[in-house]
Amino acid sequence: MKNKKRALLMVIALSMIMLAACTKDTKKTQNNIIKADISVSTNETTVNKNIQETNTTKTVTKIDGRREEFLGRLDSIQKQLDDLPVKKDSDAGITNAMKSYYGESYDMYDEALNEIYNLLKEQLSQNTMKNLQTEQVKWIAQKEDTANKEASEFKGGTFEYVAYSKSLYGTTKNRCYELVNNYMTDSKMKINASKQNYINKLDNIESKILSSQEYKNAETGVTRSMVILTDKEYNEWDGALNEIYNLLKQQLSSDEVEKLDKEEAQWITQKENKAKKSEEPQGIGSQLGNIAYKASLAHTTQSRCYELVYRYMK
Repeated sequence: MKNKKRALLMVIALSMIMLAACTKDTKKTQNNIIKADISVSTNETTVNKNIQETNTTKTVTKIDGRREEFLGRLDSIQKQLDDLPVKKDSDAGITNAMKSYYGESYDMYDEALNEIYNLLKEQLSQNTMKNLQTEQVKWIAQKEDTANKEASEFKGGTFEYVAYSKSLYGTTKNRCYELVNNYMTDSKMKINASKQNYINKLDNIESKILSSQEYKNAETGVTRSMVILTDKEYNEWDGALNEIYNLLKQQLSSDEVEKLDKEEAQWITQKENKAKKSEEPQGIGSQLGNIAYKASLAHTTQSRCYELVYRYMK
């Protein structure tokens, strides 16, 4: 995703960059969505069983209450990109800076698109999703065709890759907004709490982590320091989530609380499954595995905080 902000994903990036070499292949990334439709893991099938069974008998054409959240998250991606140090040199036309900037821009929106698409796949009814899958396959082909055409104007030149990445970035960004606006609605249930105030509080948590001594120590790449950092981050976000959740339970109706409790139980299962998958490549029970596990928990909990704030607060 993240929810999903790139700055808010710093522990994931820090951990996974240092723990494993991961090179993105553009074509492989483009096929992620298609492959996700062809094969669903056992864990995902188990977690989403109730949703899928419901969707077979009920037509669900839009996801309720997530539009504001995802529009806010998409807007924040561009703000992060605009704040990148390389942005100034990119705007000045320096080729290497442009390669870096547009490559990063595409990666961030491609990640967001996959998160959005997978959420739609989980919650939309089968017929709606089948149509969307067909549409998405066509869109991927069009995206690649457009990027190749724009890059071909600079065939063999240093700007060829820039044109290619810039096209992918723009097309993918637009697709993110398109899916959110077409398949999500705003929440009708709001509590008496300031959305902006809570967003500021959540942003301050990340600022606090980034300026902490634990973060500075973890930048050295020492495994023990990274363990301490991921522990700290998860505890911070878990505390914030508990505060938000308790506030919602105080103000929502009993029916809404019951619905939220069921959703939260399912979310906890998904969170744990995702964290275990992150741990496995590094070695279950190892220090590196523990870093990946806690980093995943932190990221998922962080995204949940923003999700609840955007959905339920005014």
